[in-house]
Amino acid sequence: MLVNFNNSALFNDLFNVYCSYKESKEIWDSLILKYTTEDRVRQRFIITNYYRWTMNEEKYIKVQINEYHKLLENLETENISLPNEFISELLIEKLSESWTNYKQ
Repeated sequence: MLVNFNNSALFNDLFNVYCSYKESKEIWDSLILKYTTEDRVRQRFIITNYYRWTMNEEKYIKVQINEYHKLLENLETENISLPNEFISELLIEKLSESWTNYKQ
């Protein structure tokens, strides 16, 4: 079957990228590499946001806890699982100075 590339769903930019490949496996491998790399970058970003999160005295505690829960949801969405002990210890570590007694 001949494909008319003028009526194809591929845009010219995509066609120009993938027309150099001789076999579909080459295209498939390049797409897998591209999207797994993007997944790793996104996961690294989410983990970094989680780890860098801190509490401060200027914000309400409920707002900050909601932010923390959102970070945990982002980890879960990406199928990144952390031990519960790590999650709770990190939260305790991030508490502001006024919570020193609670930390202990």
